[in-house]
Amino acid sequence: MHQSTRACRRAMLIALGLCAMLESGAQEQFQLTNFVYSMHAINPAFSGIEDAVNLSAGFRRQWAAIEGAPITYYAGFNGSLSALKNANTNNRTLRKSAPRLYGRLRDEARRINHGVGLYFSSDAFGPFQKLSAFATYSLIYNITGDYKIAAGISMEFANQRFRAERIALYNTDLDGVYQRYASGTSNTSRVNFNTGALIYGKRLYAGYAVHHLGSMALSGQNFTETGYEGLYHFASAGYNAVISRQWTLLPSTLIRYNRQYDWQVDVVARLKYRDFMWSGISWRRNDSVGVLVGFKLEKTFFLTYSYEYNTGEIGAYSQGSHELVLAHKLFRDEMSTPFLY
Repeated sequence: MHQSTRACRRAMLIALGLCAMLESGAQEQFQLTNFVYSMHAINPAFSGIEDAVNLSAGFRRQWAAIEGAPITYYAGFNGSLSALKNANTNNRTLRKSAPRLYGRLRDEARRINHGVGLYFSSDAFGPFQKLSAFATYSLIYNITGDYKIAAGISMEFANQRFRAERIALYNTDLDGVYQRYASGTSNTSRVNFNTGALIYGKRLYAGYAVHHLGSMALSGQNFTETGYEGLYHFASAGYNAVISRQWTLLPSTLIRYNRQYDWQVDVVARLKYRDFMWSGISWRRNDSVGVLVGFKLEKTFFLTYSYEYNTGEIGAYSQGSHELVLAHKLFRDEMSTPFLY
């Protein structure tokens, strides 16, 4: 028991050291194995790229068995405005009497489309807690029969708290990290503006997004001296490789960069069987490796679980990281864009 307690204390010190290096603890946002279910928040251009409405909710427990380790909850939806309209127009008389004209009208209507979305997340890391809400919009243009481009914007409301009572130190007066955070405002709120672009087709996608292109403080002062961490850059790409009629390989990657922090690179490769079940592996640069498995429930529900083993020093004191996602698809018809993820 004594050895276990010392291990937990050492791991907690490592976690607090990470907090210090990462200033405001914002590194936990979007540190997800199943990041594809949060892409419209990462890059608003992903909002509504399918002619469907996608809902998802997830939970992530990082560094299990370590007190104060990161915990993330998130939920959101995004969809195409045409999906809602088409849900009630599949059996109009125009289609029966003049199918060519109907098809032409639908093609014209789909040349320009609009997508919207909402996303909510809660990240807790030791004494830090961050609540975020994203509202996203995208304009989608069909440039050819196979490829589309999209441009999106989003507004994020972020509230961050520092709770000093959650830290137990032998002597707080001698701990410079503690004093730095405790002396600042414990509750801050900001509005951040983000933008992104995307090109995609039935088999691949590539996107780029910038967060904090504009940022405005609503209340309090940030825990850091500047109050502004600079731009966050996100690059993403994925491919849908059909191996056979039954098997499909889906590799994807997400790269993030901020001038104050190190690069973060996530790579996930999934092998899907008949759109019914899938499994895969994940890798995060200088951080972790993992496995994931997913199933299709009924016709429109998807359940995915992933486990990661941390390859850094803290991996010796934790029981890995766990993540669970439940997704649901609404208003999809036979003319929908294939699911890219």
